[in-house]
Amino acid sequence: MASVIVASKRPHSAAPMRLSWPQRLAAARTIELAGDDQCGTALALMGMACLLLLQDLSDTAERPDPA
Repeated sequence: MASVIVASKRPHSAAPMRLSWPQRLAAARTIELAGDDQCGTALALMGMACLLLLQDLSDTAERPDPA
């Protein structure tokens, strides 16, 4: 379950996302492959990924539209 996650910037956006969408999908697939013996670690990583997504969505919602 080792992978490198680097923050990236979304196109047409001034604020960086913590994870790009492809990185989110890769993380979800990695967590999905965790065995029963790694269930606790997988749940913790899933919680962190959800928290990062929530923060990104919150930042996006609070940012004014560039019009």
